[in-house]
Amino acid sequence: MPWGNKSHDPIPPTGTARLIVVSDTLSSASSEQRVLLDKTWPLVKSLLNEMGMREAKVEYVADEVMGIRSKVLQAFQDDVSFLIISGGTGFSPRDLTPEAVKPLIDRELEGFGEEFRRRSVDTIGSKGLISRAFAGFMGSMFLVALPGNPKAVQLGLEIILPVLGHLLKLARNQNEKQNENT
Repeated sequence: MPWGNKSHDPIPPTGTARLIVVSDTLSSASSEQRVLLDKTWPLVKSLLNEMGMREAKVEYVADEVMGIRSKVLQAFQDDVSFLIISGGTGFSPRDLTPEAVKPLIDRELEGFGEEFRRRSVDTIGSKGLISRAFAGFMGSMFLVALPGNPKAVQLGLEIILPVLGHLLKLARNQNEKQNENT
């Protein structure tokens, strides 16, 4: 029987989630303005609630390497299980999320970025290649970095959410083994 036909019961994701919105505009906006302008947070919160991840929050940061890195490190210190980063993954001079975050990742999930770009090309054409979306593990935290467009965030989450419970379980198991060895 080919391995592609093997079915697995989905593992429900557990733990806490956080969305970091990388946006010069939203990071400097008032709370009232963010409610009107931010289309990503309501989408992410709804999708996470559907998955059963109720503990979620959002933070905003300007597109600057040290600011982004600081927010990611804070999420790690806060024991966040699933971190979503939205914005800063393109090729403009201000798109610095990969430069800020990739050095912090222990293991990258290369297939995610490849699949995200493939589906993006299917949806919007060749412009879908102009994304540096990525995912990976930082200790026991799994993170995904996506473009700032809400449709791109939805696409990225549609790719990763079906296997998120499994990824979080792998991260927890790896972290427990590391703790046993220290």
